[in-house]
Amino acid sequence: MLSRGPKAPGWGLGAAPLRVLALGSSFGERLRRWWWGWGRESCGLVCYVWGMEPLCLPTDQQVPIIFESVMRQVEFAMGYVGELLDATPRDRWFEIPEGMPCNIAWQVGHLTVAQYGLLLFRIRGRADGDMELMPSKFRKMYGKQSVPSADPAKQPTADELLDRLKRVWQTANDELPPTDLSVLSEPEGMPYAAYPTKLGALMFSPLHLQIHAGQIGLIRRGLGLEPIR
Repeated sequence: MLSRGPKAPGWGLGAAPLRVLALGSSFGERLRRWWWGWGRESCGLVCYVWGMEPLCLPTDQQVPIIFESVMRQVEFAMGYVGELLDATPRDRWFEIPEGMPCNIAWQVGHLTVAQYGLLLFRIRGRADGDMELMPSKFRKMYGKQSVPSADPAKQPTADELLDRLKRVWQTANDELPPTDLSVLSEPEGMPYAAYPTKLGALMFSPLHLQIHAGQIGLIRRGLGLEPIR
């Protein structure tokens, strides 16, 4: 568990050392590899240098328990997103409410890209069929820093967007957990939650889903729709 140490005021939560561990720079990469290779056993010298309490990774016995909890959270979050989408008329998915930066269509496309990355690609790499499941054009259209469009002619239909999101979720259900759970203890860069590992990438999935569930709810209100809960 990563907690705030005496030299990490406010919302410290380990952001400074973990950002360094995930940096793409040669220094950050060397430090990350050194910490992974030795610091896991020592349980925290790197954090000590930054004046924080140690970061201890889950044990082999804890990983399957955490995994099961995470997947239940993902299932709950996906279900909630599904409720929000079912309560939003498909013909309004491309409207961008006044004063808001995006629409429902972009949110669905973005969640599809993100969940593919967090639940599939970052766990087992690219597999046969992924080019059809997650085409490059789709990823560029709805990935991080993409620009939402209100033009339905330039993107998939609402039904096509929803179908791809469901296919990614079904594929993740079919493939997870990995045959060898030790894979989840392998190091992984940002984004992740709590641990810089593949398990941490999975842990970020329900958090990301809930963030965008809130955004979808706000867009729905901007469209004049009533909240579902």
